[in-house]
Amino acid sequence: VILGDGYRAVDQAKFDADCLRFITGMLQVEPYKTYGDYINAHTVFRASREAGVDHPERTPPVVRDTAYNGTYNTGGTVRCTTIRNTSLALRDAALAPSVDGRVLVLFNDPQYGGCAGQFAVSYNGPSMVQVQTHEVGHSLGRLADEYWYSGRTYSGGEPSQVNATKSSTGAKWSIWRGFNGVSAFEGARYNQFGLWRPKNNCLMRSLGVPLCPICGENIVKELHRASTGITSPQPASQSVTLTQPARQVFSFTNKAPTSANATITWRVDGQAVASGTTSYTLNSASLALGLPQHW
Repeated sequence: VILGDGYRAVDQAKFDADCLRFITGMLQVEPYKTYGDYINAHTVFRASREAGVDHPERTPPVVRDTAYNGTYNTGGTVRCTTIRNTSLALRDAALAPSVDGRVLVLFNDPQYGGCAGQFAVSYNGPSMVQVQTHEVGHSLGRLADEYWYSGRTYSGGEPSQVNATKSSTGAKWSIWRGFNGVSAFEGARYNQFGLWRPKNNCLMRSLGVPLCPICGENIVKELHRASTGITSPQPASQSVTLTQPARQVFSFTNKAPTSANATITWRVDGQAVASGTTSYTLNSASLALGLPQHW
């Protein structure tokens, strides 16, 4: 669900165009390009009284009257963009169909910025697609930032994110080592020393480059957790009654990409009965009378 902050009523067409520009652009970035059928995008527009958002870092500070009370300079980092009226944003996002809790916010503001926490928030300027796709890497892919601040050394436990590790050999992603430049490169999660990332460069470190295989893989996993490769099952009911003798065709549409090499297996009471096809014809004559069967 995409919301906008700092868009006035007269800016709704601009908001719509910005949303379309972002979605179109993100779906050109792998793995979203391959798994685009797993993603639904909805927009909810709430007009702000003023254009732009707050800039507390400026002298004098700039304060705007906006729907979600958006601001730059969160935590003292000028480019970090967040909203403060989160309750209204969540209520508005709930107006969209198929809400799974992932909410993006676009600022109608030309100053570069982006941050992700409960919401993935970015400006709507020239680098919006790259910035917001990076932020979605946090909110959807549960990925760490891979850039660092000079001189910082990590001393904590093993990071939970898949693209950062204390292992100087990259044991966390050992199965990927040697593929497409994957190894272990020191510097990640804002620390120059003590943490390693999978690839020298990645969208989680720099704009204008692809997501590395480790980041892409985890996004695909999260897409599978949130969605399914099976759609339009027939019959639609989960309970079907058959007489004997009779046949019943079961089918579905497979939206998993061809490159995913998905395998399909049909089972009746746990026993494989067919594979490699999106339909299966059940012959009731092969079933015992009156017993519940599961497929």
